[in-house]
Amino acid sequence: MTYKLDTTSAHDKDIVDRFNKIAKRYTDDSILEHILVNWVDDSDLLDIAETLENRFIENQEAKSLSHNDTRDIAIRCAQRLVELGHLKDNYDTYLDVEDTIQDEINDKLGLDIDDRFEITIKY
Repeated sequence: MTYKLDTTSAHDKDIVDRFNKIAKRYTDDSILEHILVNWVDDSDLLDIAETLENRFIENQEAKSLSHNDTRDIAIRCAQRLVELGHLKDNYDTYLDVEDTIQDEINDKLGLDIDDRFEITIKY
């Protein structure tokens, strides 16, 4: 991983340039570990953890996914398989493939048309 700071966080340009010059010599994550172990005290570490938690929570979005949505996905997958020539445009086969795709998605997500029609996914 390559670390490169910029001045958008109000850091002094000369200091940022100096940091970037030495940081580019580190080719792995050891620079971050070195900073966290040797330069960050508990107060800093708590600030970092809280900032990261807040950013994660702020950027976390939720989307609902229903049994109908997985059907739509299955239909689009089957249509795409026909377009690509992997599946013949035969109505019965087409429906079987749609059903199989939807069943696999629903099983993985724990969706059921009667008992659990919709779920919420946070990402």
